[in-house]
Amino acid sequence: MVGLLAQRSAFHHLKGLPLLEVALLTVASMTHKPKNMGLLRHRVLEQPRRMLRSLYSALPFGVAVRLARGKPDWAFYIGDRSRRVTIRDYLDSLSVTIDTSADIQRRMLSRTYDTEVLDVVQRFVPRGGTCVDVGANVGAHTLAMALRTGDSGVVHAVEPGPAFLERLRENLHLNPQLAARVVIHDFGLSDHEGTAQWQDSAHDPGTATMHWVDPKRQSRAVSITTLDRLARDFSRLDLIKIDVDGMDHIVLRGAAETIARHLPVIVFETTCCDAEQIAAAEEATSRLEKMGYRLYKMERGRLTATRFPQLTMNTLAVPACVALDGTRSPPDEFKKSA
Repeated sequence: MVGLLAQRSAFHHLKGLPLLEVALLTVASMTHKPKNMGLLRHRVLEQPRRMLRSLYSALPFGVAVRLARGKPDWAFYIGDRSRRVTIRDYLDSLSVTIDTSADIQRRMLSRTYDTEVLDVVQRFVPRGGTCVDVGANVGAHTLAMALRTGDSGVVHAVEPGPAFLERLRENLHLNPQLAARVVIHDFGLSDHEGTAQWQDSAHDPGTATMHWVDPKRQSRAVSITTLDRLARDFSRLDLIKIDVDGMDHIVLRGAAETIARHLPVIVFETTCCDAEQIAAAEEATSRLEKMGYRLYKMERGRLTATRFPQLTMNTLAVPACVALDGTRSPPDEFKKSA
């Protein structure tokens, strides 16, 4: 059963890959019927990626960047050429500095990033709203939230990674009109207070983990706390975005009081490629459903009601007091009728 769920869920994640890789994985999965799509993905795509990156690396760097600007899929193949590029039209009007060795930042070359989450920001964040970006990285979503909230809103960007913090601060410095709306928190979120080990990803530059730390590789201690403690003095909270590499369900454990008090819209990662991830997704979705939340898939700009295990890479959780057009009823009215 776990293998079936992992395989079915993995196909929802193919949309984030270049079309050639989608085709290769589809054929391979039909042939091999894998239990672990993550392992199949690595085995099947390793050689083609090397070939394409080799071909792409032969292009002058400026040409490679121009291709990526027009076709986001091509950004994937810039590969390990670590150069800094500053663009002036991220989300049409913002300036950001990009390290081309990091996949998240490479994809920002196309002037946007993770359009499904950006659609959620546009739909559910009001002017003057409050957002928490858990796992802010270099600010791809933080900047979008800050644009949306306006001068009277606030975005709490939570990021414990030193290198990411440096780039996040740099990107805010490049956009001084947004800097006053963003509060940076240089710690991680969990279900308790203390410290945790933070480690750069060995396979995906520009990402990191506090969950799957390899004891054979260097890591560093970072402070952690709970969202309940961070948000204890918030007067409102409209949106929580969580992307913390396998810890989303743990962050939600430490946010129960905040969620019950403010009933924010929540978008979180529900990758289901192995038994551990499936169990984590089941815990997170079950917790939110018990609190009266409705779950939605986010696919090509459409929201489709769903339940575990029919999940995509990101799942949207909407409280009963919020309509899908973003209209919010007074929380007290919702609580009285619940």
